[in-house]
Amino acid sequence: MKQIAAGERPDDLRSEADVAARYARLDQMFEETLARGRFLLRRHLPECFRDEHGGVLIHIGRDGTCLRSGGGIHRMAIAKILNLPEMPAQIGAIHPDAIRDGHLQRLMVSRLDPGAGRGSDQPGATT
Repeated sequence: MKQIAAGERPDDLRSEADVAARYARLDQMFEETLARGRFLLRRHLPECFRDEHGGVLIHIGRDGTCLRSGGGIHRMAIAKILNLPEMPAQIGAIHPDAIRDGHLQRLMVSRLDPGAGRGSDQPGATT
């Protein structure tokens, strides 16, 4: 609220009502994920048209380590709090060693949705 009062627009929020609505959406996402035991893939959401485009952006390190980049911190926090074994992600940069050593292939396979990351114009992954 201090940022908004100072004329800033964090996460494009402009008022106390915007902040309350955002937190209500995050609370709803948490409750739905808790009830389901997993995140929905973005392609299953009504406002999405490509796999994980606009979702959590993950870069893959040489040893297969997933490195979050940009947004998605709330989804990452929910996954950690709920101890989820995997979550949908959009793949960014990939170290060549991760491909050579099979880490990328391992990350692309979902135990919860075997079709994740296949059949679209944007690669998706579960991490």
